Amino acid sequence: MRSDDIITALSADYHTILQVDTKTDEVSCIRRHGTVDIGITEKDTISYREWSAGYAARVVTEDDRPAFIRFTDPESMLTGIQNGHAIIHRYRINRNGKDSFEQLKVVAVPSVGEDLHKFGLAFSDIDKESRDTIERINTLSTALADTEKAARPDGAFLSRMSHDIRTPMNAIIGLNTLALNDDTISARTRNYLEKIGESAQHLLGLINDILDISRIESGRMTLHKQEFALKSLIEQVNNTIKAKCSDKGLTYTCHYLSPFDDFYYGDDVKLKEVLTSILNNAVSMTEAPGSVSMSVSRTALFDDQTTLLFSIRDTGAGFDEEQLSGLFDPLAGDDNVHTTHAITGLGLAIAKSLVEMMDGIISVESEKGVGTEFSVTVTLKNVVQRAADDAELIDLHNIYVLVVDDNLNSARYTKTVLDKVGIKSDYCTSGVDALRMIEIQHGKHDPYHLVLMDCNMPEMDGLEATEKIKAKYGNAITVVILTAYNYDYIAEDAERVGVDSFLVKPLFPANVVDEFERIVRRNHITRTQERGKAELAGRRILLAEDIAINAEILMDILSMENIKADHAQNGRLAVEMFRNSSEGEYSAVLMDVRMPEMNGLEAAKAIRALDRADARQIPIIALTANAFDEDIKYSLQAGMNAHLCKPVQAEQLFQVMGELIQDE
Repeated sequence: MRSDDIITALSADYHTILQVDTKTDEVSCIRRHGTVDIGITEKDTISYREWSAGYAARVVTEDDRPAFIRFTDPESMLTGIQNGHAIIHRYRINRNGKDSFEQLKVVAVPSVGEDLHKFGLAFSDIDKESRDTIERINTLSTALADTEKAARPDGAFLSRMSHDIRTPMNAIIGLNTLALNDDTISARTRNYLEKIGESAQHLLGLINDILDISRIESGRMTLHKQEFALKSLIEQVNNTIKAKCSDKGLTYTCHYLSPFDDFYYGDDVKLKEVLTSILNNAVSMTEAPGSVSMSVSRTALFDDQTTLLFSIRDTGAGFDEEQLSGLFDPLAGDDNVHTTHAITGLGLAIAKSLVEMMDGIISVESEKGVGTEFSVTVTLKNVVQRAADDAELIDLHNIYVLVVDDNLNSARYTKTVLDKVGIKSDYCTSGVDALRMIEIQHGKHDPYHLVLMDCNMPEMDGLEATEKIKAKYGNAITVVILTAYNYDYIAEDAERVGVDSFLVKPLFPANVVDEFERIVRRNHITRTQERGKAELAGRRILLAEDIAINAEILMDILSMENIKADHAQNGRLAVEMFRNSSEGEYSAVLMDVRMPEMNGLEAAKAIRALDRADARQIPIIALTANAFDEDIKYSLQAGMNAHLCKPVQAEQLFQVMGELIQDE
């Protein structure tokens, strides 16, 4: 049956036109051009389902066959047509051993007074069109890949330059600091070293500015948003600028012109960099007895966001209109002003770029010989769930840090910086040593809270070591990458392995406390790091100790907490007593290491090997006079949970037992 409606709806561009009646499951050929074999000839009427399955199996390629079968299903066609006037499907076919592209268009054939059940199927050869499109896509993809490949050396070069420049600068500053700690040097030598340190830090600042400008211009500078304490940030900036103003004989003040929240969400590092850069410029442009000031005010509060205005004023030399026009251009400016006041123009250019990255506004007003006022407006997201007294939980002097750096001088320098600000630390020179020291400190129950990890080390680099630390200890240890490289290039891998934050080499005593406070707040490291403690009163423990007086003392100590103890005179008896006890009878085992017949290490292994659940779970605590790291390592390898050195302090023993014993 020929249909004028079909002829009107479908053009002669199709090599075959079929009509399908899904109610009767019939398909007939309405028109066919050329010699294309569609599996049905004109005037024939056959089963539609049989034809569709046969065509898919015989002509449509294997990969595209399932989609073709779904598309030509009667229910699918009905659903598709109801959502539009026509539906189209493109797929690959193979005729006579040749692959090509074909398109099927399905339209509805109206039937007066009847539900929709007739469709027109039009087939067309789109091989040339598809291959032309594919070629264009491939050309564009190749061009894009070539562009990315061409751009990649710039990024790699920038990262390499960052490392290659900062690394010797780190050595210069580090060795200079170590030399200054020598009390035997003369006053004249100390003066030379201090000037070397000042010049090195100034040069490092210029290098960082140049690298930052390059990152900004290449689009590689990114924002790292997180919760931060605004007042703490401002106080950190104030402390830095107050010292510089004092050295120049200037007065510095900071005013809060309106109330604002304690915590916000944003990139506090870059906001701090902006404010410090502008204030440093103000100090550079001002001579004694002048003044520098900053005011902070909240100008808007809407939804969950706050707009803040930072105004920075100085009574310095000021700028004329010509100088103002190029103030934020790193390549412009008055050479006389820059030379006289030791500024490069890069700092302000970077500050402007960073403010714009934060969707903020920076402006400046100045009068030659009178002074300058910078205005920085930024909008930050509010943080309402944090308590204002969170800062009281932080005591950096109780935080234990491990420094990991394959460069021995760099590791020593970083430890020296931490020592200067009262932060307890150890150092090692490889990832393998770091894992060993972390394990030992956990065995002593005096764990590291924070690890400063150099990124590039031989054998096991910082990211690999971090991944192993996080896999074993999770969030119990905060890992901070300490790198001379541009962090943006390792950010994705660092996030994957669980790095918590990063710091750029070298660290300075002036800002290490600020940086650590930010990291501590972000990772919620409290001053005690205490875990939950089990109630000890009424517990029964097994004590293995061969020296009677030591056993008597320990049992008296345990009785202070109403802890009952069963005494075994050696390791063999301890294993036997544990084996003969009922499951769960003992809450812990205190195991002396050196004992006759069977030592504590062998006894611990034997208990762990017993076929009962509590043998695998019960805390076993080593008690020994051997305090060397290797002894602690042997205890842990034997299956013990902790290693306490004699003479055991009661408070420490109860602390460890309380943390290790599981509440019932």
